[in-house]
Amino acid sequence: EKLMKKHAIKASDDERTRVKKSKILKSLKKKERFSKLDKQQSDKKSNWQTFLKGKGSKKKKGFITGRKKESIFKTSDGGKVGVTGSGKGVTDFQQRKKHKFSHE
Repeated sequence: EKLMKKHAIKASDDERTRVKKSKILKSLKKKERFSKLDKQQSDKKSNWQTFLKGKGSKKKKGFITGRKKESIFKTSDGGKVGVTGSGKGVTDFQQRKKHKFSHE
């Protein structure tokens, strides 16, 4: 900001000085903007790295964590497909019948 105040365009400056000062101010603003963007980028990077670092060390909580994972497509010895560990058999086939409506 001290440099910007030093290079501020005054009413008493001639045309050549005004152009020179405006170019200097433009370059200073550009440098400031890029340094701000670099800082934001490095902050995001460090936040992401700390997130990844802490993610692997935590243990998962829940009721299934201690259980061995089985495939949902696994078939039993009989070859029937269903929910794992349910113990239920295949549903019985029912004969299809024609429905009769009563007129009341």
